Amino acid sequence: MKHIILTILIICIGISKSESQEKMTDANNNAIMIQLKNAYQKQDYNTFWNIFPNNFQQFIYYYGFENYEKGNLSLYKNYYEHITYLFSSNLIKDKEHIEKLVSIAIDGYWDADASNHYQDGIQDLIIEMPDMFIDILLQYSDAELEKFWSYILDAPFPFAKDFEVHTGYKKFFQEISEKICNKSERMNRIVKKAYKKILDSAE
Repeated sequence: MKHIILTILIICIGISKSESQEKMTDANNNAIMIQLKNAYQKQDYNTFWNIFPNNFQQFIYYYGFENYEKGNLSLYKNYYEHITYLFSSNLIKDKEHIEKLVSIAIDGYWDADASNHYQDGIQDLIIEMPDMFIDILLQYSDAELEKFWSYILDAPFPFAKDFEVHTGYKKFFQEISEKICNKSERMNRIVKKAYKKILDSAE
């Protein structure tokens, strides 16, 4: 009997801690979102950059539609101006900054609005700075690289069914082939694998 009571107490304490941690996380996220908004309004790029999410899950929590739709504190209405601002500084063109952008994109998936706008920004940088991206990306595992390229190469429907005839996308993929794939055999293999999966999923 004592054993059962002890077990119940442990479970209750665990649930209580979990709920407390979740509330703390929500409060932390809300505080960061307010700070991001204030940093943008002040045009304080360094603060904005330092507190900008480090991963895609947090990025979507802040800027995605789902959290906004639930009525939670959200930066969904600010996604376009904030992400445009994120990619606007020359500071972003060094290795440390590119590494953070890559870490966000690793678990990315295409979606409308914030995710699409972020994808546009990082696509432009890849074309502009292919050698730096190759250097950084080759530090990741094949599985992580495949996830990265699946996000970078994905495109919205209905164009997904016409990847290879869509002029803008075809040009982008040709540039990736020339500036990334032709310089790294490993990258070439993974890019083509990710691209094939996207094509297969669009059928």
